[in-house]
Amino acid sequence: MNSGCMTNEKHLQLKEGERIDDLLSPSFKIIQHERHFRFSIDAVLLANFITLKRDELVIDLGTGTGVLPLLLAGRQQAEQVIGLEIQNVLADMARRSVWLNGLAGRIDIREMDLREAGERLGCGIAGVVTANPPYRPAGQGKISVGEPVAIARHEVCCTLQDVIAAAGKLLKTRGRFYMVHLAERLADIIFLARRYRLEPKKLRMVHAFAQEGAKLVLIQMTKGAQASLEVLPPLVIYGRPGEYTPEVYNYYYPEAKV
Repeated sequence: MNSGCMTNEKHLQLKEGERIDDLLSPSFKIIQHERHFRFSIDAVLLANFITLKRDELVIDLGTGTGVLPLLLAGRQQAEQVIGLEIQNVLADMARRSVWLNGLAGRIDIREMDLREAGERLGCGIAGVVTANPPYRPAGQGKISVGEPVAIARHEVCCTLQDVIAAAGKLLKTRGRFYMVHLAERLADIIFLARRYRLEPKKLRMVHAFAQEGAKLVLIQMTKGAQASLEVLPPLVIYGRPGEYTPEVYNYYYPEAKV
């Protein structure tokens, strides 16, 4: 673990129900709550799908506890990341996780409705926008118990269109929007993306097992680009039950180089 994180952890006071978890490796930590939404493999897959250029401003929509900004700053050395989160309790945990890891100079967590981001932050300011948004429409499927989890998983506070519209406003021309979502909603994603001048450029389907259909899709869209889509080889998470494929294992333990 880096010495700054060790020092900060000694002085951090957790609130009731909170805990400090390793973020992929002992070098980085994240504060999470036992009753609130906790980061999943989806965020890890998205972080490893994103490619950053030097000095780009990254804006993460619906950042939750800040997992994606932490991963991008820690693994890809992102220098400027703004994480937007509408829920006060999650934004507070995210800010303290940023401080815990000594990344306050590189990550800025703001409590904000992403639907207001273009007006409040400015249009055309970001080189990259990222999102791991709620997957299910509010009236579809089983609603999660507890409001914070429901907001994270269902389109309670924002819809897929809201997320894509926000990305379209925030991005510079030729800026890139990276998102992970349900594979079954790919048609909706492409339809809405083109409405906001976001052209799908790279796509990777995600399968739990090689013999199963895709559950998720990783997609990169570029603002104002010409139509031309690169479909990457499928990403398979498990080789067998409970055992990651070498590629995904290396996402969690890059030093292993399996």
